Amino acid sequence: MLTQVSTNEPLYGKVEHIIISHEKMKAFLVPIDQEHYLGIGCAKPYDAAIIIRNAERIMAEADV
Repeated sequence: MLTQVSTNEPLYGKVEHIIISHEKMKAFLVPIDQEHYLGIGCAKPYDAAIIIRNAERIMAEADV
C-alpha cells in the first residue's frame, strides 16, 4: 500500500492544505490554526475543487 503526501506550498509559498493521495481515496488536511487541522477524506472518484470549497465554507462558518 503506497500513499503520497504533498502540500500546495510550491504554488502559494505557504501550506494552505495537505493532500494525502492513495489508490482508492484522497484526503485533505486544511490548517485551522497552528495546532489544528480539519481533515476531509473521500473515496475515488471525487472532485477536489468541491472538497476544498466545502472545507473553506465550513471554516468560514466556524469563524476560524
